[in-house]
Amino acid sequence: MKEKNVICLSYIKLFILIVPLLGPEGLKTLSPVTYCVFFKIFKLLDLSFIIFLFIRKYLKHKKVSPFLVLFLVMIGINVGLTVLYHGAVYECLNVYICSVGMIMLLNLYEEDIYKVLDVAFFYLSFLLIANLFFILLFPKGMYHSGGPESYTLNWLLGYKSSLQYYALPAYCLGMIRIKNNIGKLVESAVIIVCHLSAVLADNRMLIVGLLLLDIIFLTRMNQLYNIFNAAFYGVAAVGANITLLLFPYNNIHIISFILTDVLNKNLENSRGRMWNVTMEWIKKSWMIGYGNTQSSIRYEMYGRWPHSHNQILELLFQGGVVLLIAYIILNIYVIWNLMKHRSRATAQVLAACIFSLYIMTCVEIFTRYIGTMLWLLFALSEYIPQIEEQYDRLRSTLRKKT
Repeated sequence: MKEKNVICLSYIKLFILIVPLLGPEGLKTLSPVTYCVFFKIFKLLDLSFIIFLFIRKYLKHKKVSPFLVLFLVMIGINVGLTVLYHGAVYECLNVYICSVGMIMLLNLYEEDIYKVLDVAFFYLSFLLIANLFFILLFPKGMYHSGGPESYTLNWLLGYKSSLQYYALPAYCLGMIRIKNNIGKLVESAVIIVCHLSAVLADNRMLIVGLLLLDIIFLTRMNQLYNIFNAAFYGVAAVGANITLLLFPYNNIHIISFILTDVLNKNLENSRGRMWNVTMEWIKKSWMIGYGNTQSSIRYEMYGRWPHSHNQILELLFQGGVVLLIAYIILNIYVIWNLMKHRSRATAQVLAACIFSLYIMTCVEIFTRYIGTMLWLLFALSEYIPQIEEQYDRLRSTLRKKT
């Protein structure tokens, strides 16, 4: 009984630490006071406590995650350039600070990483189920949002395009649990919720990303890990980005079909125009970019959007080649970890999900303040053996009890 209470308390503690790191974006509009209390004030206290615990552990063991170091270097470059250009420093820090907190939590709970994953999965599941309930209740949206132009397809998790920040990590964490034989029924139900939410919200990019994962896992392509692995996915994603960004200058009909007919993107007035505008700006400061600029400047650039809708272009705009190199080094480290453990099921799931994210960020970005759980997927590449060993011990414990 005492052991059960200790386990229960550890999960409650983790829940309290994780929840403030990722709030439902729509709550900012639906209940600003609640959002401010839980996801601004509590978040600040939460992050302060996590950083305190992390520093205390570091002073004792002198060991830091290499991924965290590389991540902090990338953030430092972005923040430094933002300060240099007198840009939006608070917004820049806000983009990454919760992700840093989450990665520190992984380091703190290295011996119990599975608990972090369990809490994150069930919290994301709750948010997605609640959001689906509101989608069914208000199919045309709950409120208006946007900059110069109003958007209506907004629910608890924000505008429809924000859904991928919650759905993709939930799919990944659920699949990790399935592949490690921890559960199947609940996890499969959550994956179905992800698909249903994407379809009902008309988030076509997320639909494509989830279907890509379905194909990989249902056909068991992931088991052919000597071919379909992180390195292969990385090359494919680079190729997709290069082809796509060159599209405005080339008449490639298949890409036109995918973007306009499948993804419902208006090339002439939206993505194509934004990419052209962004590339013109990048040419003027290709080495160090412009830092994280005020949203008003981006709206002035594009007319109705606050970013370039392509992750590579966004990084080049904010930090030029310098920031892009830092990002590439970080990704090479992640791919190296995934390749080292490519025969393990967890590595195969992470590689496929990160590949899906790469493909989605051809027309979107994930460097936003709600990207915490997406960065978590990258950070987990360091802990693949620990995750499987801990889930294996958990399975053994559950068998003994039954």
